[in-house]
Amino acid sequence: MNMAPTAYAYLVRACVRTSSGALFQEPDTICFDLDLALAMAEMDRLHAAGLAVYAIDADGAPLAERPVVSHGIPLPPDLAAGWACRGRA
Repeated sequence: MNMAPTAYAYLVRACVRTSSGALFQEPDTICFDLDLALAMAEMDRLHAAGLAVYAIDADGAPLAERPVVSHGIPLPPDLAAGWACRGRA
């Protein structure tokens, strides 16, 4: 029987849109509690152009290609490359 890996922590990642329309990545937040990560995402939902919560392992690698939850504009799935939202439309 294959068991899904258990998340070590949750990465909350958000982008905001400036008055000129540019997108910038907010600093990442790491939460060790899923409920707290989801609550943070819900609070940021009104201020962020896009946000996502990713389950990560002990090394900081994502456990899945898709976020646990996301709101607003879709964020790129490539966490390992250290992507930024700058320049995305």
